[in-house]
Amino acid sequence: QVEAASDAGADVKLAEELQGLIARPDFTFLVIDLMDAVMKGYSVAEIEWERGAKWTPLRFLWRDQRHFTLDKEDGTTLRLRTEAQPQNGEELPAFKFIAHVPRLASGPLATAGLVRPLSVMYSVKTLGVGAWLSYMEIFGIPTRMGSYAPGASEDDIEALEKAVAA
Repeated sequence: QVEAASDAGADVKLAEELQGLIARPDFTFLVIDLMDAVMKGYSVAEIEWERGAKWTPLRFLWRDQRHFTLDKEDGTTLRLRTEAQPQNGEELPAFKFIAHVPRLASGPLATAGLVRPLSVMYSVKTLGVGAWLSYMEIFGIPTRMGSYAPGASEDDIEALEKAVAA
């Protein structure tokens, strides 16, 4: 919900325009795309502008984190990887990108997402379940069945019982 900063006509008009912008379906998709930051530490969408007398966002395009790098000095400033600067990247152009950087943890942005801590838990759980299944396979109580034909001798039946028990 967008509320005007004041009752002035310009503020009310601006609030109405912004409310119209966020009511569009593609804005909902933008929010969903930017939620990728929770897992990976940051998420970036590119704004494609409709130019004219008034610039308005035409669409928002999610960009993979591999298209960006972090500033080597501070470890938190996002930089765009280009052919000219594939390692260090270049400054993000103004008004071209929207970045979501949630404050999930202190420290470098590269380790701020939930992927690293959750991958440890996933591995522990997965390997733990696998180990328990192996244990049950070897030491659990398996169901063993044996059958004998009608009219089998007592010796055949006893041999079958010993084989099933063993």
